[in-house]
Amino acid sequence: MTERRIDNQFPSFDDKAGFKKLLTELAKYNFVDECWCNEAMPHVAKNMPTKEYPDRALRVWIDWENQEFSDLYHDAKEGQTYYRFNVHLQGEYGDGDTTEFSKDFETIGKTIEFVEGFLNDK
Repeated sequence: MTERRIDNQFPSFDDKAGFKKLLTELAKYNFVDECWCNEAMPHVAKNMPTKEYPDRALRVWIDWENQEFSDLYHDAKEGQTYYRFNVHLQGEYGDGDTTEFSKDFETIGKTIEFVEGFLNDK
């Protein structure tokens, strides 16, 4: 079975350089490419299990550079901020009740800064 990664799950993603930067910057914290084509956008993830939530993970999502391809912001009104990045800590994948936080960011720099600050405060 082929390993899922951005190149085979999102072959036409329009900001692979941004994704690779995100993954490279966060790899030192054990983030990995967890792209899956059933999702709206690519993401990287770091497992952070607890006794209660063994599948708990910190995920960083990167939306399409071209806003028209975004599932979340494609119909945004003029002047509305396009948050291309989301940092999400969740106990069980897809279970909103176990979400500890979800924060949106406009830039990759602010996203990485937040993740590093969060992890260094641990």
